Amino acid sequence: MDLEKSIGLGAEVSEAAQDRLNRYINLKLAYLGCPTAGAESHTDYDDFVTGLLLRHQETERLLADYLCPADQRIQGFLDAYLGPEIDALKLPSRTFVLDRHGLARSLSLPHDKDVFESDIIS
Repeated sequence: MDLEKSIGLGAEVSEAAQDRLNRYINLKLAYLGCPTAGAESHTDYDDFVTGLLLRHQETERLLADYLCPADQRIQGFLDAYLGPEIDALKLPSRTFVLDRHGLARSLSLPHDKDVFESDIIS
């Protein structure tokens, strides 16, 4: 188990490490077909990854109706509890998985800042 990636033990806090994390987030967002944020173009990197993304997106499309066993049980419960009239309520099949330390924090803050401020919270 890589403790740095899973729980952040001994993780870097440098600007380069944050840049790598932001590129990783943008890669995951692009994989899900979502817009990326604050990504400057790395043409060599983009060209290299585009083919992989297209293949994985096609695989995801083919498996769009597949749910893991736990999600199948939850979906079965929702179907039984809510009845047939609410047939359109389905669990999402494509999700953003937080598989590295620091992803949740990076996603909760603006891509170019280390703080969040609004009219109700700071």
